Amino acid sequence: MWLLILMTPAVSILGNNGSWEQVLGIWKFMIPTYIIYVAGFYLNYFFWVPRFFLNKKILKYFLALFVSYVVLVEISRLVAELFWPDVPKQSIGGTFLSALTSHGIINMLLVLAGIAFRSGERTAQLELEMAHKEQERVAGELDRLKSQLNPHFLFNTLNNISSLVAFDTDAAQTSISRLSEMLRYVLYESTDTTVSMQREQEFLTNYIDLMALRYGDTLNLDVNFPESSNRQIAPMLFISLVENAFKYGASSRHFSRIKVHLHDDAKYLHFVVENTLLTPEEQNTEKKGGVGLENLKKRLELLYPGRYRFDSSEVNGIHKAELYIYNKE
Repeated sequence: MWLLILMTPAVSILGNNGSWEQVLGIWKFMIPTYIIYVAGFYLNYFFWVPRFFLNKKILKYFLALFVSYVVLVEISRLVAELFWPDVPKQSIGGTFLSALTSHGIINMLLVLAGIAFRSGERTAQLELEMAHKEQERVAGELDRLKSQLNPHFLFNTLNNISSLVAFDTDAAQTSISRLSEMLRYVLYESTDTTVSMQREQEFLTNYIDLMALRYGDTLNLDVNFPESSNRQIAPMLFISLVENAFKYGASSRHFSRIKVHLHDDAKYLHFVVENTLLTPEEQNTEKKGGVGLENLKKRLELLYPGRYRFDSSEVNGIHKAELYIYNKE
């Protein structure tokens, strides 16, 4: 901006076949004016706008502007008289009042520019702070949901092991071993923002194998995971759907079926869980879905806003839950 102001007379003179001596002569007379423009702009930009204008102290702001402007005009006149005493005063600003008036319009434009620049920076800074606060809020909410999910998962798993201890101690020992491996994942790996899809699949496989020990031949399992996947995913995202499938579909009294399939392609990740339903006598009085599904929906909204679809339905005695997580475009 300052270079543009400085070069404007030079371009005009040289464009009309003038000489550099004329340009230097004009620049000599512009120095006092520059003192007013440059010093006034930065005083306004660094001090008056942030201290008074942005804090809505408008009267103090205009008073500071006026005082600093008057002082700068007088300083510029004194500088001109000191360095060019032989130049007529009219050439360097004339009287104090005429100098004050002649620079008024340009300085007003510079004042507005200072307000605009500083206000724009303040707005950008506030937006950045709000974005950081929102990130912290989301991270805190996710941590809270994780802390809620982990004991919920542990509670359900321990319930299953306790039922095995009474009639199958070997299966109970196997379950404890698998639980130990799963807890290692929950405590040390699921604290990360994302984990590899491969590790999440191993966690789900361990959980399914652990739960299946309780049911034996009455439960038919259809589990299909991709052999390999480079995708990163939020940890423990699917466990609630699998938990509910066992909770409301696996029976030790009659034939039951659970299907868990995961499909990963270039467009989306598709996780589907289907299960037969328990008879009314086998179902407990706990509200369907419970903590796990509410937790899942909240996490999805925080982690994948606008990039997921969750569907749940019951048709002909089969409950089906489908989750789509779409890739970023």
